[in-house]
Amino acid sequence: MDPRINLINRLTIMLKGYVYLEDRMTSDGKSPLPFYLFKCPEHGYVEGYPQGYDEKLLCPQCLEGLRKEKEDQERVDALLLDATNESIRSLTIET
Repeated sequence: MDPRINLINRLTIMLKGYVYLEDRMTSDGKSPLPFYLFKCPEHGYVEGYPQGYDEKLLCPQCLEGLRKEKEDQERVDALLLDATNESIRSLTIET
């Protein structure tokens, strides 16, 4: 475990899976959000806040990776769609 985590917080993480750290202001500055320390299976101990309607704790690094994958897939889909549209246009022009 991370040596910066005290014994009580270590026990809390073992029992509950997370430990409350503090309320922090969001980037938009509207309202403070509760931040928690929890363990991601891939990235180890990370800090995050509950997200979504069901307020799940999601690893920020994993979430960023998923966003990048989605953006890359959208770019590929757009390129494939453009290539398909170009071939359809060329078929309609030739006939």
